[in-house]
Amino acid sequence: EPYRVIWAVYQNEHEQIPKTFSLNVLIAVKSQNAYHETAEFVRVLVIAGILLVWAGFGLTEQFLRWGLRPVNELAEQMSRISHDNLANIKPEHTSLPAELTPFVTSWQAMLHRLSEAIEEQKRFTADAAHELKTPIALIKSTLQLAQSQKRSAEFYEQSISEALDDIDRLSHLVTQLLDLSRLENIGMAEDQEVFDVQPVIENVINFYKPLAEKKGQTFRQTLCSARILGEPSQINQLMMNLMDNAVKYAPPQTPITVTMTLSESAVSIAVHDEGGSISETDCRLLFNRFYRVQKARDRHSGGTGLGLAIAQKITELHHGRIHVQSSRQAGTVFVVTLPLTPSA
Repeated sequence: EPYRVIWAVYQNEHEQIPKTFSLNVLIAVKSQNAYHETAEFVRVLVIAGILLVWAGFGLTEQFLRWGLRPVNELAEQMSRISHDNLANIKPEHTSLPAELTPFVTSWQAMLHRLSEAIEEQKRFTADAAHELKTPIALIKSTLQLAQSQKRSAEFYEQSISEALDDIDRLSHLVTQLLDLSRLENIGMAEDQEVFDVQPVIENVINFYKPLAEKKGQTFRQTLCSARILGEPSQINQLMMNLMDNAVKYAPPQTPITVTMTLSESAVSIAVHDEGGSISETDCRLLFNRFYRVQKARDRHSGGTGLGLAIAQKITELHHGRIHVQSSRQAGTVFVVTLPLTPSA
């Protein structure tokens, strides 16, 4: 039967004992006992390791649940969000780690932006429906009146003329809605170009001169060359909207002044008319979609309330700014400031 042997030699270091004397110590243990003890020790290690791993997984799971509890609370709140209650959602968390604070702050800001965007879309849809309803109602009432009984040829001609005017107004409104939607969704085209804005303004003035002359209005212009980066068609539309507004609301027999002023990095374009003063409240709201100082919506009330909103959007797309100043003594002036190209 095999044994495991431990052999130790003891050397003599005592003075009274001869140095040639040494002591050999032999300890023999059966190998079977050693293997058994080793196996038991290994078994204990395996069991202890399994228990430690199990306890480690359990503690890790508990720590993860505790650490992710704020995230789970936020996820539960997010699952209850809909377009109906978006504005009323306020994220709540009982124990938020500092690491999650930026996430919650960004989430709150995102909800706020989404809420504003949805409300703006609802207002736009409601306003557009109302604006489209008005000319349709006018066309319908005009045709119903003409159909109600036999009329003279002159009456039918007048009714048809009024219906066509309302159709033109409706078509103009739809065109402006499409323009505004295109500007908001597409924005600036990739194929921008550097161009001189002066000829664009001159063409717009020449276009509106016949209409202004019918009201006895005259144009005074102080223009200069100014090269900007952008889309000439959009700048043309911007100036058309401002010029149309000036001709429409300026009193008869008064001048309309268009002035360009250069600075080191920008050009300012001012369109001034002698129209009555606009209140400060109206000035702040004037660039909102469908907002009009004159609230009437009949066929003789004027514009659609989209021209200045389009003008502001075009200005923003060209990295510029637009504002209005108005007083009873000085009249009304719209000022557009656009950045010049570096080579200007």
